[in-house]
Amino acid sequence: MADKVLKTIEAIEEFQEKLDNKNTLMFTNSVLVKKSEFVELLETIKYNLPDEVMKCQAFMDDMSAIHLRAQAAAKSCIDDAEKRANDMLEDAKRKAEEIVSMANQKRNELLDQNQIVIRAKEYAQSLQARSESQAREIIENAKGIAMSSLNSTMNELDQAKNRLRQYMSNIERLQK
Repeated sequence: MADKVLKTIEAIEEFQEKLDNKNTLMFTNSVLVKKSEFVELLETIKYNLPDEVMKCQAFMDDMSAIHLRAQAAAKSCIDDAEKRANDMLEDAKRKAEEIVSMANQKRNELLDQNQIVIRAKEYAQSLQARSESQAREIIENAKGIAMSSLNSTMNELDQAKNRLRQYMSNIERLQK
């Protein structure tokens, strides 16, 4: 690859040198050149340059594919995190309902003992509050994991964009 780039640069430099060394036509800035000299140089440039252009296009296609995969992965990660969070919340609600139901059952059995009934209600409320708190924690953790994954994916995309810009800048410098 470097060899082709060097050949292309050398052909361009030779092209410029020949133009600089030609005598100008009287009273104009025009020069008279042999067509065969320049056709050969242009053929060399044409032969070597498309390889670089094709590599750039392949790189652009790769970047586009990476971007699409990253979007799909991010969406999948968010969907998975939301599903897990919802499942955890449903499980926590179900457990809380079971606990409340058990507490209510216990309360009904002990109606005549006022102090025990009060304690059972407090216990059920405490368990329900803890379950809801744990469910919120689980949801927040799942969201954090999803955001971390998205941020990581975005960082990878940014790095890939930077590499693409650098590669395109190198190509532009070579074309000048």
